[in-house]
Amino acid sequence: ALREAATVAALEGRMAALEHAAEAAAARGAAVAEALRAELTAAGAAAAQAAAAAAAMQDLTANALHAERVALERAQLQACRELSRASEADYLRRLAENRTAEAPVET
Repeated sequence: ALREAATVAALEGRMAALEHAAEAAAARGAAVAEALRAELTAAGAAAAQAAAAAAAMQDLTANALHAERVALERAQLQACRELSRASEADYLRRLAENRTAEAPVET
């Protein structure tokens, strides 16, 4: 009977040790899961920051392209104005030449 009681006590002790080990393993697993959650959250935040940076770069690129287009349109407009002025000056010069050529010669 003593031997059986000792065996039962040893088995109970072993069961308690196994339960304690299982609880410790569960606590370690929970800590690892929490660390993974934190890493995933940080990775999500980094991905959001990268997406925001990409959107900002896209906006900057769009703004730069718009500014370049506006500058080109202004340059074209200036060139058209200069061409118009040159054409008008040429027209007035030719008109004056024609009038001089058509004017009666006084003797």
